Amino acid sequence: MSCPDVLGSVPKFALAGKCLGRHKTGIRPLRTMEPSSEPPLLPRDKSRAAPPRWGLRVAVALGLLVAGTLGYCAYHAFKEVREVSIVKSLLPRQPAGALDQFFVDNEDRIFVRYDEIVGPDDYIKAYNAPDDADISFQFPLRRYWCETLKVRLPDGTTVLRNEVIASRGRSGLIATYPLPEDDKYVPHRVYRLDSGVTLRDRYVVNLPPDPAGRQGRDQDGVHVYQLPDGRRFEITYHGGVPDGPFHAYYADGKPWGEATYRQGRVVAASIITRDGRKLDELASGGQGNGGAAGR
Repeated sequence: MSCPDVLGSVPKFALAGKCLGRHKTGIRPLRTMEPSSEPPLLPRDKSRAAPPRWGLRVAVALGLLVAGTLGYCAYHAFKEVREVSIVKSLLPRQPAGALDQFFVDNEDRIFVRYDEIVGPDDYIKAYNAPDDADISFQFPLRRYWCETLKVRLPDGTTVLRNEVIASRGRSGLIATYPLPEDDKYVPHRVYRLDSGVTLRDRYVVNLPPDPAGRQGRDQDGVHVYQLPDGRRFEITYHGGVPDGPFHAYYADGKPWGEATYRQGRVVAASIITRDGRKLDELASGGQGNGGAAGR
């Protein structure tokens, strides 16, 4: 039976579907989708996800930073303790005591050489300090070196001033006795000693001195030191250090000695006896008891 034979007895929409299914018209009939046997994909649980790689890198970097900081702090704490210990060992109290005793034994001497203080037959047999420290660079030193004295400046004003003995280590550490400015010492202040050495706290530095700690040394001209026994020194300062002629006088005004400073260092010195004789204080072997020569 063909499609035209049953046109009268079959509904048109059924007939049309039947004919379309039998003859190729280029349109495929719809197929229903059968259920899949595979389980459906579930959304990812973010709480169980592996941490991203950048987070691990940040954690490692922070760990290294903390470890480095702790190591740096530990190193500097150890260095601080070690340096403080060395500086305490450098304090030149013994040379300062030997200096005082020398001038007690030699009452008319003005300057003392290093080899008159330190040596096999001297007050100190050998100066052995840590860090290969040295004190010889500032000698010769004059009488009343470590005591606080009144000094009349070129402008007419008067100040209190004290000098120090310095012990300078090979590493750049330095210790002085007493402290610069004594009880007015400020650790962060830059001080220049009469020997020309500049220091701050416990280190030798290459910095200009702080004017607040100069005690008038920045005035060029003659500085007059009044000694406790009535005698006096007249020292020429230039550029912040002794540089030029030095004169010493007895209490009655008669000459006691003369010397020459060159950039903070004594290069020539002699005492003048009461009878007018000059004795070279820097000659090798010394002059013995300058008090006896002076009398």
